Amino acid sequence: MRPPAENHATIADFLAFVHLLLEVLAAYRFLFRDMATLADAYPKTRHALRGFSNALTAAMQLYVEAMRRDEQLHIGDAEVPLLCRSLVIVALYSERYDEVCDPSTTADRAALRAASGILGLLVPYATKDTRPVFAELIAFHD
Repeated sequence: MRPPAENHATIADFLAFVHLLLEVLAAYRFLFRDMATLADAYPKTRHALRGFSNALTAAMQLYVEAMRRDEQLHIGDAEVPLLCRSLVIVALYSERYDEVCDPSTTADRAALRAASGILGLLVPYATKDTRPVFAELIAFHD
C-alpha cells in the first residue's frame, strides 16, 4: 500500500488502495475483532494500533487531497480531516458492524460493503463529472 505517486490520484487509484487495505484487514482480522479489549489488555498493542490508525488516516488524507488537486473532489480544507477519520472508521469497523447485523455475512461480502461505504462517503464531495463514476462503483460493490 503506497500513497499516490507524484501527488496525483485517480478514483481507480484510490479504489485499488481501498481493496488492498481491506485485504490486509481481512488477513489480520483477529487484531481488529475487538480492538478496545485488546488495547486495554496489552498497552503496547494499543500503541501499535494507534500508529496504524494514524498512518491509515494520513494515507487517506493523501488520496483525498490528491483527488481534490486533480479536481475529482470538491472539499474544503476543514472537512478533509473529518472525512478521512470517517473513511478509516468505516474501513476498520464496517466488517464488525455487518457481523452484528447479519452473522451470516461472508468476509468477501463484508469487504464489498466496506468498499461501498467508503466510496459513499466521498459522493457528497464528488464533482459533476466524477459523481457518475462513484455511483457506478458503489452499485458494483453493493
